[in-house]
Formats: sequence, C-alpha cells, structure tokens
Amino acid sequence: MRIKSWHINGFGVFHNVGIEELKDGLNVFLGPNEAGKSTLLAFLRQMLFGFPRGRRAKDRFEALAGGRLGGQIVLEGTGRGTIILERLIQGKKELLRILFEDGKEGSLEDLKQVLGGADEKLFRRIFAFDLTELSSFESLREEGVHERIFSAGISGAGASAHSAIKNLTSEIERLLKPRSGEIRQLLGEIKEVNE
Repeated sequence: MRIKSWHINGFGVFHNVGIEELKDGLNVFLGPNEAGKSTLLAFLRQMLFGFPRGRRAKDRFEALAGGRLGGQIVLEGTGRGTIILERLIQGKKELLRILFEDGKEGSLEDLKQVLGGADEKLFRRIFAFDLTELSSFESLREEGVHERIFSAGISGAGASAHSAIKNLTSEIERLLKPRSGEIRQLLGEIKEVNE
C-alpha cells in the first residue's frame, strides 16, 4: 500500500489543502518550525486509524482554520486498485467511507486488510514516526534498531523479537532434553516399534 494523495478538509491550521500526486519512493516534507509538518503527520495517522476519543480526544487537531475535521486519502497498491478513504467528524459522530476502484464501498474490516493488519502502534513505530519517537532510536545499537523493526514486523507492535526468540529457545530445550525431552521419548518409542 502507498499513499498516493490527500486532501485536508479541516485539521489544525490546515483547511482545504492537499497534495495531488506523491512520487513513488521516499517523499520528504521540509519546512521551518511551526510550518505544520507534525500536524500533517497527525492527519495521516488519524485518517488511517481514526480520530482520538475519550481521554485521548485532547490529541485531536480541531479544524482551527475552518472546514469539518477530517479529509480524504487516496491509497493504491493493495491489490484492489485505487482506494479512497474519507474520514470526517459530523457533530459528535465520526464518519468513515471507503470506496474501492470498482465502485464498491468497504468496511472497517476492509480498511484493516488494506493496511495489511498494521495497527496504529505499528504504523507509528515503523512507518510514520516523529522526531521524539526517532530520538528513542539514537541510544540503540544498530542491532537494536533492527530488532525493533523485526519485532514490529513479525510479532506485532509492542512485542519483542528477543522475547519471542527466548521463548522459542526454551521450548526447543524442553523438547530436546537428553533424557526426558518429548522428542527423545517419541524417537525411543519409534525405535521400539521398529524393532
């Protein structure tokens, strides 16, 4: 999946702005402090995973410059062609609309499939992190960065590859104990049956 374009109806300081066509590969957004880079990142995250509610509602970027909170993102490369994702706040209600290239409307489950099962935590840690989150990588050795990316990729955000490897090693040792391991016992039984 890749983000092809977006349009912001209203989000923080942005109103009725967007990008028509992002290039393939890496796109860099450069600007001075307070230009809206972090606001744009928050917009993309919230469009994909929903606007914060409850205690997290303070993290919403209310439409200060006008328009309804939300907008539209165009995605592609998911095996279903171009997908239009619209998310808006109307009153107290969040409206979500997913439109596939063939004209069919999708559901929240379809969106999860389009995102490859990635949740907000994984997206934030691997694909769309800000400077604060990036600085947490500075103290890690190269292997630590690899482990964080590997962990998020195979075991979901929040789980540790190191922990998974430790658990697998422990299970292997249990199964292969020289005298009492389950596999050794089964091999002994097979040998007896063959004799």
